[in-house]
Amino acid sequence: MPGDSTFYMMPSIAPSRLSSWDFSTELLARHHICVVPGIGYGASCDRFVRVSVGTESEEQVRKALARLHSLIEETR
Repeated sequence: MPGDSTFYMMPSIAPSRLSSWDFSTELLARHHICVVPGIGYGASCDRFVRVSVGTESEEQVRKALARLHSLIEETR
């Protein structure tokens, strides 16, 4: 049964050379996945992005996280 609430996680993008703002912009432009740059929560969160999960299927969440991981690897 699909969820009707949202949960958040803050995965690290530390291996990437991009800031959280640039990473988020690139993820949206290249993979059509929207995340919130961690910098919005303060300088200490700039190596993270906020991901919303809970209302998407597990399959969709896994695909999105795989693309996020792929972008981290591409921007090392």
